[in-house]
Amino acid sequence: MSDLVLIVDANKPERSRIKAALEAAGRVEVRDTGDIESARAILANESIDVLIVDLVAHGGNGWLLAIESLANQEDLIVFAMSVQIDLKLGREMLKRGVREIFFKALGHETAARKVKAALRAKARKTTTA
Repeated sequence: MSDLVLIVDANKPERSRIKAALEAAGRVEVRDTGDIESARAILANESIDVLIVDLVAHGGNGWLLAIESLANQEDLIVFAMSVQIDLKLGREMLKRGVREIFFKALGHETAARKVKAALRAKARKTTTA
């Protein structure tokens, strides 16, 4: 069974690089979109395991999408990414359940490793519960 990851980023090449790195790591299926409204539709209609969202996205606010998504789906793993991160906003997002916030410059392979590690931890937690 594959885990389903949704990438929300206005930058299509960035989405494509993260998607390719995740798919190369195996056992994930990836959806991607460049705008908030499409992301909301995907989240409403599919069982997403991981949300990766750019804090600045077309058609809305990436941090608000992250917080709303966590409120609607408790077991959702959320990663936020940005070119620049405000420390106050970052602390608030982490308090509300965002797993990690990372700089885009960190690289798509690192993002993929973080997602895979989070999914492995979730699977271990599920099997021991």
